[in-house]
Amino acid sequence: RVSPAQFLKFVIVQMFARSETLQLTDSSGFPADIGESSGYWYNTEDFVSTDSCDVLSIGHLGFLRDWPAVYRQNDTLKRLVGKRGRCVATKMAVMGTPSQTEHALIAANALHLHPFGSFANAELIEHVFGFSIVKGWAIFERLDEPVGSAFVAVRFWWNALADGTWIDFTPRPDHLPVVLLAEAATHYPKVKSKLSNLEADLAAYMAQKMFGDPDSVVPVSMSHHRVPAPKQELVRANREANEACAEMRCLEAQVASLRHRLFSLVPDASNRWDPGRPIDGIDLGSMVRVCGLSDCPDLNGQDVIIVGFDTQRSKWRARLCTGEIRVLSGVNLEVLDAAKQNPELSTFGCEILCSIPCGKRRIHCNLWPLVHSGIIRSRVPDRLLAKLNILFDALHDDHNSPSHGLFLVGEVKDGKQLTVRHPDEEYVALLLACAEQLGHSIFGSDSSMMHYNLDQVWTVHQHSGDYNPMHFHTNARSEFGFSSFLHVKLPPQLQTSQQMKRDAKGQEQHDGVTSFMWRTDTGIVAERLECSGVLDCELAEGFLYVFPQWLQHFVLPFQGHGERRTVAANVAL
Repeated sequence: RVSPAQFLKFVIVQMFARSETLQLTDSSGFPADIGESSGYWYNTEDFVSTDSCDVLSIGHLGFLRDWPAVYRQNDTLKRLVGKRGRCVATKMAVMGTPSQTEHALIAANALHLHPFGSFANAELIEHVFGFSIVKGWAIFERLDEPVGSAFVAVRFWWNALADGTWIDFTPRPDHLPVVLLAEAATHYPKVKSKLSNLEADLAAYMAQKMFGDPDSVVPVSMSHHRVPAPKQELVRANREANEACAEMRCLEAQVASLRHRLFSLVPDASNRWDPGRPIDGIDLGSMVRVCGLSDCPDLNGQDVIIVGFDTQRSKWRARLCTGEIRVLSGVNLEVLDAAKQNPELSTFGCEILCSIPCGKRRIHCNLWPLVHSGIIRSRVPDRLLAKLNILFDALHDDHNSPSHGLFLVGEVKDGKQLTVRHPDEEYVALLLACAEQLGHSIFGSDSSMMHYNLDQVWTVHQHSGDYNPMHFHTNARSEFGFSSFLHVKLPPQLQTSQQMKRDAKGQEQHDGVTSFMWRTDTGIVAERLECSGVLDCELAEGFLYVFPQWLQHFVLPFQGHGERRTVAANVAL
């Protein structure tokens, strides 16, 4: 029997729990503090979705809409909880809410159960009543996706009576009177930890998607109910992250060094391709003719340009007259014009081969763009890239590192712009070599009168929303010179494979792209027969770009986690 006072207390506690869904509580029922309160908190490993989407991208969740047919017929659900699924289940059952008698047990003992505390709830029930804990998953369907197309498994604990009957005391929203529970075949340990920002965000997101109104979407904002993380936790987390990153960079440098040593010790290394030594006259930039192909005979007789070498297949990457890139064996290539060690830029050096129809035949043509300067791009060795990242990790973490922001136009909110007082010697040598090569390509024989001196070097550490508006560089040593940049680190969402996409207006663009603008118009000016003056750089780490300092350029912002890390420098001429 439950007294009216005890029942009223139980009702008030449950109403408070429902009304304060967004506020996490500790085991005592008090509001949880980030960095202080210890408990079982949900993290990203506690969510498994059939479409492998990000946890914070999961829409509204609810009970399976085509039950029970979906249990017997839906292959997507079977891939989640079936015998070969990602969350293998030994037993499944649909659970309703506790009965009045069971509610009375909770009320009589004045137990506080939290909607997102199934782990602590199950432990508390076991401690008070002796009901054993059952560990597994709560299975939901994504209500924002077509029926039967997307499901989510959320790690969940409940209890079992002495006869094995399951019972779930964790409070649920009114629109979830029943839930599908699946006992896990393999039990993964759940460890108590201090509440972090991410775990508090996940709780708020679950509150919106599970306890909110499925017909409305309310933006999640944690700022009004969370206590800021203590400074000590942030310092500790930053220190651990920096140490882990520094260790990773050191390992990357060691791996690159070992690969270099291994290559030098291979007995047949003399027969392998060396980027600095042509094989049979073929080298990067060579013009060759395709011959002897049996699988693609239509390519035989075509003149192509060598643009790279595929080390895995030991074949050359060649650009056809159509612009298409093909991978070809050296035995099927005949050298027409060998690569030049010190080429000079000219309009005819930018020749593009094409063909046009003429009656029943096609005749060859040549295209040349009209240009007035140039840029040079060089691939930085992986070993040097890893070494630079180690150097810039230390520079970023040193609070005494001087800021370079006063000399730059970049819009950087959470990142940094730092002066590099002691740049890496190998990096400087490569930079000056590229500048000298570009200078020779532009000035020809007159370049022997030129002197190249390093002016300034700085790093830019940018995060989501940071960008560089249109600008150009100057140097303090001369009125003329070259500028450069090198992306040493890019977040996962900024990759070559994702270079182009279309926005809402159907225009091609991409976040985070660095672009040169050598004229102020955009697009093709039809009445003047002029091409666009914008050149987009490839989204890839490890490419060093050197260009005249007057050349305007800009860097678009990007969205999402991660750091875009760039080292830039000026060379006086």
